[in-house]
Amino acid sequence: MRIQHFIWTISLTLLASCDLVNQDQNPQNEIPLNEIFSAPPSADNPGSMSSGWKVAFLEEEGIDLTSNFKEIEFSFSQNGELNATSNQESVNGTWRFDRDTPKNELYLIFPAGSVLEELTEDWYIVMQTDNLIQLEYPEEGFTNHLVFTKNTTSPISTSSPQNATVADQLFEKVNTKSFSIESFWDAEDNMSSAFRNFELQFNNLGRLELKRPNQPSISGLWQVNFTQTEIFLDIELKQTGLIGELDEEWTLVQKSDGRIEFKEVEENEIYRLTLKRN
Repeated sequence: MRIQHFIWTISLTLLASCDLVNQDQNPQNEIPLNEIFSAPPSADNPGSMSSGWKVAFLEEEGIDLTSNFKEIEFSFSQNGELNATSNQESVNGTWRFDRDTPKNELYLIFPAGSVLEELTEDWYIVMQTDNLIQLEYPEEGFTNHLVFTKNTTSPISTSSPQNATVADQLFEKVNTKSFSIESFWDAEDNMSSAFRNFELQFNNLGRLELKRPNQPSISGLWQVNFTQTEIFLDIELKQTGLIGELDEEWTLVQKSDGRIEFKEVEENEIYRLTLKRN
């Protein structure tokens, strides 16, 4: 598994290009991360933690994941602890800064089991200021991009603005909500009855719970992602058989107040999924 008013602006050209900033930037002019991640001392804040950071942009292999992080706030402690909080729920991770050639690196580590695992990587530092950290990581022909900004409220995106808006709307529609499976078509086969009374609970931080009558619930993950042309609901359940049919990257077809329709094309066969809000 690998998403617009803003209190300040970043040039789209700056973010969209692989050469995001001057690669000859003198590292001596950079603000050390241990200073960036240290708030001014006060009676209430001894200067050991920097909070208020948010993911303004995350793109992996050309897919925008930003929508999944819009409600998450990050706090970096000088001792290497990293905390992510959303809707009063927290996940702890770690961070580490390494000086390296050709670029310094910021290591981010979060445990598996939430959308935060997407951030786990040894990121190259492209640019850093006291309110922006721009990172990248080349992988399999793509350059992945991650931008943290401090004390901001709205994510930004270099992909289609229209798709970014729809992706945000889809995220809001499903996040912390419960849906039943109204219909499921496996190509020409109507399998809706097999999913009767199934419930999908889209929990905070990308956690998913599948509930079935008189059976243990099954845990998984979910994300809302998009490209220049499509918007996806990515469901990960890691199951086989009937439940494994749901484990797909579903393309959004349409949404209304109470229903969301998706499709997935595989080997010239079209699978269709309709979710109904409980």
